[in-house]
Amino acid sequence: MGDRNVVSWTSLLAGYSWNGLYDCVWELFCQMQFEGFLPNKYTVSTVIAALVNEGVVDLGL
Repeated sequence: MGDRNVVSWTSLLAGYSWNGLYDCVWELFCQMQFEGFLPNKYTVSTVIAALVNEGVVDLGL
């Protein structure tokens, strides 16, 4: 990915979530923060939805 920002990260997270790759959503979310990007409300809601769909919502608490 070229120029990264919170919008590009959130788009990737949403794509993974839409395709049922919920474990990848969590890994990517952690990588995003490790690289210094702060999630916005859209990022957080995307990740929470993925965790709920995977049945591991307690992971995000």
